[in-house]
Amino acid sequence: MNHFLTSLYAQPAHSRRGLTNGSALIIAMLLIAVSSVLITGWVAIITARSGMVNQMTTTTQRRIALENSKALAQEFVLERIIPSTSGAEFSYNLSDPAWGGIDVPGWASAPFLSITKADGYNHFNPGSGDGYTLDTLITLNDGTQTPPQYIYHVKSRSPLLSGILLSSQTPTLTTPRTLAIGAINVSGSAFVWTPSTSMNFTPTSYATAERVTPVTTFATSGGSTLLMSNFALPPTAANPRTGDPITSLYIGLFDAINNSNAAANSSVAKATTPILVDGSAISSNGVVCDGNGNVTITLNTQELTNVHITGGAPTPSPSPSPAPPAAPPITTLTIQGQAAVNDVAADGLPSTLIVVDQVAASSLTRITLTQNNSRRFMLAVKRDSLGSDLRVEFTTSSATWRMLLEIENTNV
Repeated sequence: MNHFLTSLYAQPAHSRRGLTNGSALIIAMLLIAVSSVLITGWVAIITARSGMVNQMTTTTQRRIALENSKALAQEFVLERIIPSTSGAEFSYNLSDPAWGGIDVPGWASAPFLSITKADGYNHFNPGSGDGYTLDTLITLNDGTQTPPQYIYHVKSRSPLLSGILLSSQTPTLTTPRTLAIGAINVSGSAFVWTPSTSMNFTPTSYATAERVTPVTTFATSGGSTLLMSNFALPPTAANPRTGDPITSLYIGLFDAINNSNAAANSSVAKATTPILVDGSAISSNGVVCDGNGNVTITLNTQELTNVHITGGAPTPSPSPSPAPPAAPPITTLTIQGQAAVNDVAADGLPSTLIVVDQVAASSLTRITLTQNNSRRFMLAVKRDSLGSDLRVEFTTSSATWRMLLEIENTNV
């Protein structure tokens, strides 16, 4: 019997144990590698998140500083620039400069005397009419090396250009008197402090100082209801009030005819080179005072400029002799117009400003408007709240008068 030799391979037991240990080592190394990748990624995410938080903190701080700076700039414009005639450079930073501040250059003119038209930006002007602007470039500190600069536009408009022909302000803060007007058509806008049933006139549109819907509305010429044309905020005067604390300078009693806190913006100041009427007998360029309390102004006079009427007597010059008797207080004012409704010659005459400023002594009781008028002029009346009512009357029925009437602190 033949036998074949077969090769035999015998593997030692310790060799099989080495293969098992090597596999475990490879698996462990793979786990370590995966764990290292995961830990590295987690560290990278934490680092990125920390950087984002730091960046958000810086961005938030800059945003807060910028908003603080905007608030400072707006308050500065409202309290310092608007009621002024000029100002020097001004800088202010909060306790930590990183939280905001402003740098304001000097300005050399009164905002409400500006005749610069808006150019290069939004021309919208509330209330219609063309507007003017005084631009101020203010640097807003936001904590960066190159802080932004904002142009603040103090925009103003003339009531004459905006169609506000009748403006009636409250006589006093505590006991305002209503304005009684009989059967008058106002071919333009009207402003009344508090509408009441005693008002009997028809404006094209009107606004009030009320923050809520007034209980009284006017009617159009066709008899339909005419609602007020207030904007989101009630009309506000730029001139500060006299004698009030700083917190209430821009609310309440209107004070624009003769305001000591903003003299350059007052009507008295804008009545340049006026004819002064203090009760003494005069006759000058269309203005006549008889010395007995009666004043007559003829609008047809070419030489007529501005007129400033006061209520007191002239102050006598120092002299050892007895002082001259005081002139009688002015009680009546007559403004003479033209016979024609549309007088071409009067239309071509320069505009004039007539200011009645009787705060010290309110003696004027009657203003008479005779015939018609085509000359452009403004009549501004201011008295104290203790005086008698002022009567404004037309001598001609269905008369047409081209004028702007500003009634301040006066019971009409």
